[in-house]
This record gives sequence, structure tokens and C-alpha cells, in this order.
Amino acid sequence: MSVPSQQTPPAVRYPVGRTRLLGAALLALAAAGWVMLAGWAAQGAGTSPWRLAMAGALCLACNGCAWHFWRRLPQGALHWDGERWCFENRSEGRRIGARSGAAPTEGVPEILLDLQDHLALRWRSVQGHHQWLWLTRASDAARWADLRRAIYARVPHAAAASAGVAENASPDAARFP
Repeated sequence: MSVPSQQTPPAVRYPVGRTRLLGAALLALAAAGWVMLAGWAAQGAGTSPWRLAMAGALCLACNGCAWHFWRRLPQGALHWDGERWCFENRSEGRRIGARSGAAPTEGVPEILLDLQDHLALRWRSVQGHHQWLWLTRASDAARWADLRRAIYARVPHAAAASAGVAENASPDAARFP
């Protein structure tokens, strides 16, 4: 009796980019911060106005970080060819100082957050760079299951070693086919 070999997930190309849901979530968090600050101020935020000013500056800085995160989220396509991962960053040419039409980079995706219909990934390129990627089922529902199978599949040894990522970087990798 032979042991069945582990199947390689099918090749898949999936769009990556900002979504309205992520934008709405970041906006809701920003608004919640300002509402909390206003509530704290209305209850008498202490006797010194510098506390309120510092809290306002902190809230403004957090909102700035969220805006920066949102604007820098890359847009492009994540591609699994059955052996290796590539990311084609179409937004790179839009940044100041970035070269237009950058070639796809080889690397390894790591799952940071899995919400079933949305995935937050950290892309680790073989050059050692990393960036966050946001993927959503609504971008291509027909290929979502193939993408998830490929993401949760075992990382090929060569690609993982060159990107500095341990094989099966996700603790949930064994749970999904």
C-alpha cells in the first residue's frame, strides 16, 4: 500500500490591493479615537490643558500612521506557479523615486491575519524586503479557495530558505489542505 503524496496546490494569480472594507475599518478606528478623546475632555480631562493637548497629538499621530499604512499598501498581483511565489507590485511606479514597471519579485507570503474572507499577509522577498499585503475574497471569488490552498500549503525549501522564512511559518498550515 503506497502513501499518498501531498498534492501541490494549483497555480493561481490573485489581485492584491486596498479595499473599501479595510479603509472603512481604519476610518472607524480613527473616529473611535477622536470620540474617546472628546468624551475624556468632556468629563474634565484633568486640571492641566497639556494633557488634553498631548492626547490630541497622540490621536493625530495614530491617525497619520493609519493614513500612511493605507496609502502605502501595494496594489498588484500575487502569483503562485506551483513551485514559487511572485508578487507583481503595480503601485511601485506611483511612489516618488520608485522605478516604474518593477519586475515581479520572488518571495514567500506569511499569514498575519486570516478572517476567512480577508487575508493580511507579510510578503518577504528574496532580497530581504517585506511589505504588508491585503487580499479579499471579493477581488476574485472564483479563485479564493485556490489562493487559500496555496497560501496554507508547505513552502518549498529553496524559496523559504532564500526569503529567510521557516517552512510552515503559519501554525495553521497543517489544518488547511
